[in-house]
Amino acid sequence: MSAVLHLVRFIPCCVAGLLGVVGYVAVSSARSLLSPRVVIMFTLVFMTCAAANVFNDIHDQRADSVQHPGRPLPSGRISARAAWLVFALVTAAALGFSLLLGRAVALAVLCVLVISLLYSLFIKGTVLLGNIAVAGCSAAALLIGAVGARGVSIYVLLAYFLIVLFMLSFEIAKTIRDRDGDELAGYRTVAVVYGPRKSVISLRLCMILLTLTALSLFHFRRVWLWDLFPVLGSVIPSDLVAFRIPLNPAPGDIATALKRMRLSWLPGMIMIGVWLWQVRG
Repeated sequence: MSAVLHLVRFIPCCVAGLLGVVGYVAVSSARSLLSPRVVIMFTLVFMTCAAANVFNDIHDQRADSVQHPGRPLPSGRISARAAWLVFALVTAAALGFSLLLGRAVALAVLCVLVISLLYSLFIKGTVLLGNIAVAGCSAAALLIGAVGARGVSIYVLLAYFLIVLFMLSFEIAKTIRDRDGDELAGYRTVAVVYGPRKSVISLRLCMILLTLTALSLFHFRRVWLWDLFPVLGSVIPSDLVAFRIPLNPAPGDIATALKRMRLSWLPGMIMIGVWLWQVRG
């Protein structure tokens, strides 16, 4: 069981599910986090994320054997056949639960699944485009939640863009960490093509754009106090982490930065959710 949980990335899937709930609750009239529709939303987003993770691991066995030999597939803790079975089950569950919330949600889930598969098969080996695809799919949980509540507004799109920029910087940092394995697999990632120094500069540029996007929120609302929430919760911690990474980072620097970015992500997501709830009216 632990191998399966590791394969699907249980914690990141839970975070994705919570982001879907944030998108749903923030723009709907739901009064309980345990209402059937909220639980279904969490489950379908969790399963969608799990399907993308499992397929990516199946496709990345060669690179993972170098960079992440302890993962379930390269370590032999789970077979390729079992991994395909898990992928089929979580994909069916994602599509099945999405249909319970309507065709629009099902279509959104299907789009995320297709893009995720295309990423693993073709897009991952491209410079930056693969990172953008992952960032977009990761943040799509918020859009799926809003679609379920039939409330995709300009505020939801702004919040989505904030999350995309955060995830893009996170993915660029991961390319630095995974540079050796990606190069062995023939992937042309930012770190493989341009090296760690330019990758860190790209990461910092994403953070600057994230900051400018967050500051633009003040243009849309008169009650500016609530607009401080995304800035304080997601932007400032992310900027601090990004600009503390050396331009010529050691492996330990990237590992520390990724850990700090993960830790800053949950409160940032909560802050964005509070902001969406406040501006929805």
